[in-house]
Amino acid sequence: MILESYKTKPGRGAALLDYDLDGDMDIIINCIDESPQLLENKTKTGNWLTVLLQGTSADLYGVRVVARKGDRTWSRIIDGGSSYLSQSTSKLYFGFGIVSEIDSLTIYRHDGEPIIIHSPKLNQI
Repeated sequence: MILESYKTKPGRGAALLDYDLDGDMDIIINCIDESPQLLENKTKTGNWLTVLLQGTSADLYGVRVVARKGDRTWSRIIDGGSSYLSQSTSKLYFGFGIVSEIDSLTIYRHDGEPIIIHSPKLNQI
């Protein structure tokens, strides 16, 4: 990532999100005595999928989502991870690069059978 006109600022905390909805992660930094600073990721993005689950934070904490393509797997877990005075989004981001389709997306919940979505379309939320 190339930082254009970057100025060093003191900060406390950072949050990850897809600010511009292009499938890659951007960072927002909570600066001291100044406005927050957005570091927008401008690298070329491959195929991606963003998963937004419905429920309270207590229901979603620890939920695991696994994407599969043949014998390859990608796994994400909703956790309480955050930074000082900051909280990242609870959306789960998957980057697949040149993989153009996946076989399934499985959601492993605490209170029931896994939910399987077959052949979800990529490059969307």
